[in-house]
Amino acid sequence: MLYLVLDTQAQNLFGMKGGVNIAYVTTSRDAGGGVSNRKITGGVTGLYFDFEKTDNIAIRPEFNFIQKGFIRETPFGDRIYRLNYFDLAVLFKYRFTNINNSPKKRKQLHIFLLAGPFVGYSGSGKITATETGKTFPYNFNGGVSLIHQDAGLVFASGLELPVGKGYLVTDFRYNLGLLPLTNSSSSNGVVKNHGFIASAGYAFLISK
Repeated sequence: MLYLVLDTQAQNLFGMKGGVNIAYVTTSRDAGGGVSNRKITGGVTGLYFDFEKTDNIAIRPEFNFIQKGFIRETPFGDRIYRLNYFDLAVLFKYRFTNINNSPKKRKQLHIFLLAGPFVGYSGSGKITATETGKTFPYNFNGGVSLIHQDAGLVFASGLELPVGKGYLVTDFRYNLGLLPLTNSSSSNGVVKNHGFIASAGYAFLISK
């Protein structure tokens, strides 16, 4: 009986979002020679569906365009690596409903948590040499380079505010890269993508 009551409250949502990714890479060893890596800011856009099983639990598939990369500092000048990824994630969502304890006739505020795996693919990118200002395409097949694929885990939290036929949504997440990105030995050893992402958007109610 309890399952039937909860299931009638379930909502399916279609959402769109945009935001920024504070991207960086981790390495298994120091390259030496005054070489280091710094964070870079890139763009994020995405689409997702919330397939809700109850008012609190949902499964969320996502398709996101994310700019990842890093800034490589060297004694001869910096190199900005900006790579374009398409990521597919399948996340588990748990939502705490009406946390401001308002009656139904007033605006309710929901908080949610997300966690799950993602896989990604990059087919394009660019490198900018800061000392000359010149930009050229990144060569995924040139010497010691990064592979096209990426994979890891997503951990996120966010807020939902009911507006109109859906929700205004903010999302703050950490993308933990687990797949080694180097396709051969490099001066930095194993390289992995990471990023802190902040986004905002709107989720449309598509069924109830």
